[in-house]
Amino acid sequence: ANELMRALRGRIKGTELVVKDCLHYHNDNWNLEISLAKLVYNCWACKYSGHVSQLLRQFNIEAELERVYESERDRVIVEKLPHNTSILASNTPYAHKALQRLRERKVSDDLIRSWDLRLGLEEEYFGYIIFPYYFMGGFKYFSAAAFLPKIKPYRLPEGHKVLVPRQRGSDTIIYVEGTYDGTSVWQNTSYDLMMLFGKFLTDEALALLQRCNYKRNIVCLDGDAHVEGMELATQINAAGLDAYITELPSDMDPDEAGADIVGYINNSRRVESISLLKDRLKPLSARS
Repeated sequence: ANELMRALRGRIKGTELVVKDCLHYHNDNWNLEISLAKLVYNCWACKYSGHVSQLLRQFNIEAELERVYESERDRVIVEKLPHNTSILASNTPYAHKALQRLRERKVSDDLIRSWDLRLGLEEEYFGYIIFPYYFMGGFKYFSAAAFLPKIKPYRLPEGHKVLVPRQRGSDTIIYVEGTYDGTSVWQNTSYDLMMLFGKFLTDEALALLQRCNYKRNIVCLDGDAHVEGMELATQINAAGLDAYITELPSDMDPDEAGADIVGYINNSRRVESISLLKDRLKPLSARS
């Protein structure tokens, strides 16, 4: 959606992409609307409508869209760590509460050190544990987890497109939803890790993972997110990567599984690619 917005020089309004200058009518009144859900367009002034693919071909926007995509796909929003943070040491009541929270979530002292977890001190990040993310030797961004009461959950900045994996040299990567899902899987397995902060991958993050070329991409979402997990696995397959899905009980999250997560991951089943499924539906005589 963001690449299409830049290619057409429009703006996103809810589930619609609104374009100022209709490509047919050139009325400059923001009358061209594109449904991002249905991928159809309609201009309220000149009444042109159709599938967005027709619009892209007719006005040669595909080339511009590809140019925008190429310039955007490797972009990682590099943030700075909050100015005022400290290492996590229990020499103050404030730090003690943060460490207590981490221990409640079964986060080890070794992970605290190796992930360089920090304590937010300045007003905007007071009450948060800071989780820095590094990739290819450089700092990229941070997330945060609240540990004091009445502190809102931290959200990655708007427009943050590329998440990076935590790497330890494995040819397998596990995809989880949240921070503590990630700490649990990291401590109980020897695999690389991607924390999604949701249930999907952006195109930019997927392009990065294609270059990493993991042999096994294991989707391990919460037990009640099986449908979303299958959608994510299908997205990974469509990018040419082998996808697997871990099936947890509906009332279990990865962080609640503890050491048992190893058994669930080992029993992950491969999600067959769409092309393979289509091939199986062909008559025997038509199969290659």
